[in-house]
Amino acid sequence: MIVVPVRTNASPTALELAQRISSTVEQFERERPGTTRDDIRQALRIVISDRAPFTRWKVMLIALLAALFAVLAAYLISKR
Repeated sequence: MIVVPVRTNASPTALELAQRISSTVEQFERERPGTTRDDIRQALRIVISDRAPFTRWKVMLIALLAALFAVLAAYLISKR
């Protein structure tokens, strides 16, 4: 059984999601008794990293656009 520590600063949504994840993991462990804590840890990392590249991609795109804007502005100012 997985115990989810309750954090007082966690939102109700986060607490509900934690409970659902815990229930899903418990069900999976019943279906596959050889599941290790490392398996669970790796699976959660995969889930988190699958969402991260899109966020990193957006940050990189914004940084690139800001850099291009700065170069364009510097070029236009130098042409005055």
